Amino acid sequence: MASAVSNTLWALFGWIFLWPLTFLVPRREGSLVVIARDGGKFLDNAKHFFIGLHHARGDAGQVTFLTDQGQTRLALANASYGVGALSGPKGWWQLLRCAMAVVDSVDWMYGGRFAALRGARVVQLWHGVPLKRIELLTAKEIAAGQSALGRVAFWVYRALTARHRQVDYLVSTSAYVCRTAMRQCFYAKRWPVTGYPRNDVLLDDELRQHPLMSIGTDQQVRAAVQEAKARGLKIVLYAPTFRRDFRDPFAIGVLDLAALDDFGSANEVLVLIKLHPLMQPPLEAAISCRNVVFVAPDSDIYPFLPEVDGLITDYSSIFFDFLLLDRPVVFFCHDLEGYRAEDRGFLFDFDEMTPGPKVRTQVELQAELVTALSGHDSWKMERSRVRDLVFDHLEGSAVERLMAYLEKTV
Repeated sequence: MASAVSNTLWALFGWIFLWPLTFLVPRREGSLVVIARDGGKFLDNAKHFFIGLHHARGDAGQVTFLTDQGQTRLALANASYGVGALSGPKGWWQLLRCAMAVVDSVDWMYGGRFAALRGARVVQLWHGVPLKRIELLTAKEIAAGQSALGRVAFWVYRALTARHRQVDYLVSTSAYVCRTAMRQCFYAKRWPVTGYPRNDVLLDDELRQHPLMSIGTDQQVRAAVQEAKARGLKIVLYAPTFRRDFRDPFAIGVLDLAALDDFGSANEVLVLIKLHPLMQPPLEAAISCRNVVFVAPDSDIYPFLPEVDGLITDYSSIFFDFLLLDRPVVFFCHDLEGYRAEDRGFLFDFDEMTPGPKVRTQVELQAELVTALSGHDSWKMERSRVRDLVFDHLEGSAVERLMAYLEKTV
C-alpha cells in the first residue's frame, strides 16, 4: 500500500511539473541515456548495451549511464565514461535533455521519470525471454479478480503511473518470441528482433575482457571459478527464479546445502548458486562449504556463464540464454503444479520449451548432473530446436544490430 501511495505521488509530480517542461526544454540531438533497474545497478541488458556500444564504436559520443549507485558512478567516472545521477534534479535534467533512453525494466517509469521522457525515444530491452506470464498478461489477470469498481481503480492507477506506457521500440530475440510472447505483454510502436546485448558476452571472448565488464560482478566468485578451472573441476550454476512468498529452496527444505557440498566434493564439481535478488541466501550455513559458492544475488552472472559446464534452473529465463552455449540444462521443478496454478503461470507449454530432464528431488537432481557432466547428453537436439525458436541470431553482435536498426528508423 505504501509503495502504491508513493508511486501515485511521484506520478502526479511527473505529470504536473516534469511533463510541461518537456515542451520547453530542447532535446540534444544524438544524446542517449541508459537506465538499469533498482536505481541503476550495473548489470543485465542495460550494462551490456552500454559496454557493447563503447566496444563496437570506441567513442560512443553522448552516451550516459544514469545510476544512483555511488560505487558504479565512481567506477565509470574514474574510467572516463559518461555517467550521471538517475534521481533528483540532475537526473530529471538528463531525461529532459536526452533524445533517446535505453531501458531494460519498468524502473524507468518511477519517480516521475516517464513524464520527463516525453518526446524522447524509449528503447525497451527487457531482461529475458519470458517463459512466465509478465506485465500486461499478469495485470489483466489481477484486474479480472477485482470488482467492477476495483478494475476501474486498478487501470486508472496503472495509467497514472504509466506502467504500461507504449514504448517506441521493444527488443526481442526472435520473430517467434516477439509474436507469441512480447506482443502479448507490452505496447510498442516497433519490434526490432536484434537479440539481447547481455548475450554478446557469451559469444565474444574479446568483449568479455572489456575493462568495464568486472563492474557489477561478484569478484569472490571470479576467484572461485578461476581456482576451480585450475583444479580441473566442472562448474555448475543453480539459478532459480522467485516465488510469491520469496522463500528459497533451502529455507523450505527441498535442497540440503551440506548434501550438495558433499556431492560437489565427491564428483569434482563446483556448484555456484545465484538466487533471485528477492531471495536471501543462507550465507551463514555456506561458510563451511568447500564446493558450493553463493553468488551475490544482485550481481551480473553473464560474464561467468561461458565457464559454466551445466545449468540448473526451474522457470528462470536464464536457461534460454544458456542455450547459446549448447551445454546441459537440468530443470529442478519441485513445485511445478503449484507454480503453474498459483504463482505466475507460463506463456509457453512448459515441456515443449524446456529441453532438459525435469526432476523433483535432490537425489534425482544429483543423478542427472552426474549423467550430464559425464558426457551422456541426450538433449542436444531438443536444445537446438528450442534455441532456433528463441534466437534468430546466433553469432552475437546484438548491440551493433540494434544501433543499425535505430539509426535507420530515426
